[in-house]
This record gives sequence, C-alpha cells and structure tokens, in this order.
Amino acid sequence: ELIGAALSSGNDEYLLTTSDGNAIRFSEDSVRPMGLVAGGVAGIKLSEGACVVGFGLASTGTDLVIVTRSGHGKRTKLSEYPKQGRYGVGVRSAVLTERTGPVVGAWVAADDDQATLLSAKGGALATQAKLIGRAGRVKKGAIVMELRQGDAVERVIALSKPVERA
Repeated sequence: ELIGAALSSGNDEYLLTTSDGNAIRFSEDSVRPMGLVAGGVAGIKLSEGACVVGFGLASTGTDLVIVTRSGHGKRTKLSEYPKQGRYGVGVRSAVLTERTGPVVGAWVAADDDQATLLSAKGGALATQAKLIGRAGRVKKGAIVMELRQGDAVERVIALSKPVERA
C-alpha cells in the first residue's frame, strides 16, 4: 500500500514512521536509482506485526506529527531524530501503551499543514499541525481527538503544502 509520495531534490532526507512507534531518518543518496520493474529498497526494519504508517521529507522548520489509535498526538522537532543509515530499526518516536494503541498516522509538517483524522465509527477531525502540542520524542503526547467509548482513530490524511525550492 502506498502511504506517501514527495518530489525530492535528490539531496533530501527521508523520514519513515512505524505503527510500533519507531522512526528512521536517512539520506536520499543511500537509495540507488532503479528501473520501473525493480522491487525497490528497504527503508526501515519492521518488528513482527508492524507496518510503515508515515513518510515525509525532512525539511527545515518542520516537525514530525504522530497520532495514535486512542487519539493521542504530538509534534516533535525533527532535530530530535538523528540521521542514520537506511534499513535500521530507527529510534523511538512515541511511548505506546495498551491505552494509546499503535501509531496510526505520522507526517512531516510545517505549522500550517493540515490533516484529517478519521475514526472507526465515522468521526472526523480536521486540524492544523500547529494546534497539536509539542512533546519530546519519547513522550506520549496529549489527546488530539476526543473519541466515544469503543471508537478509535483509524486513518490520518495529511495535507502538506509542497516544499518551495529556490
């Protein structure tokens, strides 16, 4: 399943986030060019049952925004995510508990970028990144979307503005 796409300069850094709360930041030049029929390269090692839920280009002045199944969310400065080699396990990007559930969406966002959170029972919340509180990389975050009993956030649809290049 395709979870994201971005137009890169050839010298960018990618940030991938997993459902189990890991994130990896690596240089684009570690991804070799391939033909259309090639299978691609692995970006992050996944633990059993985990999947990639977020992708973005790490650009100046942006944050990583994370939302969990329980509606908890946070913004964290990208400077807290060290650059690593491609296909590592990454670093912790969230404290997850049985109550918070897994990460269901993550995106690299500037303050004015928007996202819509959709719940299993038809709830929806449109918000801007700047309205989500900042927290450190290994923190849980705060409630972003109030949910009814038995409901859960299932999808995050990020609407980021294209990066303007000089």
